[in-house]
Amino acid sequence: MRRDFLDGAKAWPALATWMHAWVEAIGELYHLNAQRLEVWEETLPLAEQSPTFQARHQALLDRLAAMVKRRDLELADPTLHSAQQKVLSSLKHHWSGLTVFVNHPQTPMDNNRAENSHRNPVTGRKNYYGSGAIWSAELAAMLFSILQTVMLWGLNPRHWLQAFLTVCAENGGQPPTDLTPFRPWTMDEARRNTLQQPLKLTAPEQPLNIPLDTS
Repeated sequence: MRRDFLDGAKAWPALATWMHAWVEAIGELYHLNAQRLEVWEETLPLAEQSPTFQARHQALLDRLAAMVKRRDLELADPTLHSAQQKVLSSLKHHWSGLTVFVNHPQTPMDNNRAENSHRNPVTGRKNYYGSGAIWSAELAAMLFSILQTVMLWGLNPRHWLQAFLTVCAENGGQPPTDLTPFRPWTMDEARRNTLQQPLKLTAPEQPLNIPLDTS
């Protein structure tokens, strides 16, 4: 939603002040939520949190209520610009999803982590998806899923991939029938610790630097 308001400010300079006011209001929510999380005890339900948490939680609720009131009042304005109406209607439509973090403090206010994890597939889709080959796109999708799983388990993806491809090469170009040593949740702890380390590459032999006879 923050991005929608920023995009609106760029597309409609005359509405920039209005759009940026909403951006600042969203920023205040981030600030209030951060203050609340400073005293949040994740093992306790909301009703059993400390008085300090409850006070900060209520401050967040009050600011959200004020935002809802402001949103609805502006949407009721018949003179509202279509760009303003569009972004406020979206805010209202997605409100329940946008405010999940209120009663579930463990939930981030945004999905930046998810968006960042999608960045490589999105930016690379035209470069290494096979230029339209369906099998190559499916292979890329599988590799993204596998390597992301490896990373979530704290393994070094390059080290893991080198180990797997080496076994495939030694097996005549075929994948091993026993995948236990390669599944993070089935491999033993010693192997997991090994694959967490950066891959050590052997430097290639350097050619002899023999000066040419230029006489």
